[in-house]
Amino acid sequence: PYAAGVAALILSEDATLATWEVEDVMRVSAVDLGPVGKDDDYGWGFVNANGALGLLAGPPLGFILEFPSNGAIGVSVTGQVNWEDAALTDTYRLLVDDDPSFASPDVDVVVAAPTTFRTFLAGELAYSTTYSWRVIANNGAGDTLSDTRTFTTAPPPAPGPFSLLQPVNAATDVATGPAFDWQDSPNADDYLLEVDTDPGFGSPDVSESVPAGARASEIQLPDETLAYDTQYFWRVTASNGAGSLVSSPSLSSFRTLVPPCDCPEDLDGDCDVDVLDFGLFAANFGSSVTPGTGGDYSGNGFVDVFDFALFANAFGCVD
Repeated sequence: PYAAGVAALILSEDATLATWEVEDVMRVSAVDLGPVGKDDDYGWGFVNANGALGLLAGPPLGFILEFPSNGAIGVSVTGQVNWEDAALTDTYRLLVDDDPSFASPDVDVVVAAPTTFRTFLAGELAYSTTYSWRVIANNGAGDTLSDTRTFTTAPPPAPGPFSLLQPVNAATDVATGPAFDWQDSPNADDYLLEVDTDPGFGSPDVSESVPAGARASEIQLPDETLAYDTQYFWRVTASNGAGSLVSSPSLSSFRTLVPPCDCPEDLDGDCDVDVLDFGLFAANFGSSVTPGTGGDYSGNGFVDVFDFALFANAFGCVD
């Protein structure tokens, strides 16, 4: 009856308390009798009404961290931490830091009671890193600090599958300074782009390392990096500390464009300035054309005697 009366007294002071909180207040405030701590004869001790009321006016009661266990390894970077309920608590503040002094926490969040867990968001924790963590229970009267524990996150997973995009397989007329594009590979730290005339990539003409990050899955080569009118093979390998993965398909091919003619006066595209070109030139003589086309070598938009002089001078040019 006395214990029930003290419980009623506690609830008369704060009717919002849960049953377990009333029990905790009574347990913590009890006067220990017999052997230290709970025993078969006296339980937690003699119920202390004054002590219980005193606790109600103070900070949250003590509590412990539950999961992960201290020193745990292989913890997921998007895993969860749990702690014990702390009686008389309004909020919990979770601190997680790779510095045991908690000088600049990587995670510093407030969780409203009665929730006693927090799932980490993507990007909050790094792979293969040891963290310290603790929880601070708070109410209007003050704070109660948990113990501090550590855990180490799991290493990163190997890069995920990805595909080559551009140039498409068997593409033709590809520039000698082409742009290469591929899908992002999940978990990749960097990429290796290789381009070679040999499908075995024995001695790549291009071997470029590209760090993962913004616009990391594409690269533009300078003009004339590759030879004209040549078949090339290309592949990309994604890697991180856990391993590497070659693109899908494992390689793709393309052919660069044919070289431009060194005879700009050539009109029929056979890289010779001959009678066939003269026929085309004569047909446009005296006509207005798009500047720089149809025999307008001077670029004034009209095929005239100035253009004829240039054409005559180039007659017989062979590339």
